[in-house]
Amino acid sequence: MEYLKKSLKRYLALNQIQKDIELMKTLTPQRAAELKEKIKDTEKSLPFHILSAYRHLAFMSHQGILWYDMGLPVIGRMELITKRIKTFLEEQEKLLRHITPKYILQKAFGNTEAEKGLVEVFEIFLKTPGLPLLENINVLKEAVINGAKTGILGIKIENEIYFKQTVERIPEEAIILRPEIAEQLKQRQFQQKVEKRVVEDGQTPTPFFLLQRDCLPHFNLRPESPGTNSIAS
Repeated sequence: MEYLKKSLKRYLALNQIQKDIELMKTLTPQRAAELKEKIKDTEKSLPFHILSAYRHLAFMSHQGILWYDMGLPVIGRMELITKRIKTFLEEQEKLLRHITPKYILQKAFGNTEAEKGLVEVFEIFLKTPGLPLLENINVLKEAVINGAKTGILGIKIENEIYFKQTVERIPEEAIILRPEIAEQLKQRQFQQKVEKRVVEDGQTPTPFFLLQRDCLPHFNLRPESPGTNSIAS
């Protein structure tokens, strides 16, 4: 920090001399050229001194604040401090560009939690000490879309359930579901659609256990235990 202060004072003082027209008239061409060169050299050194002074980064963890030393910058290389911080966080895996669907369930869901809003999950990664940051909400959206496709998790968008199927894009109002919950809701949704179609055709609705046997062989449904009505059971 001391080197930065000295460099800034030197740079400001030299610039002040250059702006003083009357004083510049008293300088010989050689001294004026030397002044210009000194200003140029001081200006070149400032980025290095700034990055050196602000090389320590604080990160909140479960144990409290942890300090990281990003090291000395490369002399002569122009680099924005924001870019340097971002690169360092990525190297330390404190800022993530990609996550897996399983990682969402492991880090953002409690053992008894069946669903969570997309924005709520994103804020958990932003606010929870010890958890890495996500580069943006699109990182989360990409993982959720992959999870819905592979059946690792489900998505509820308005009244529609997406599970083991492709979703092109999801709104921020979407709800993330545990896979077992998504599967049960998907089955129930299918049952309701079939029953609605049957009623519209003027036929007698087929009991769901027959639909389960004849229409849903790929779901591998199991009857609920006596007294169990909750989908989160």
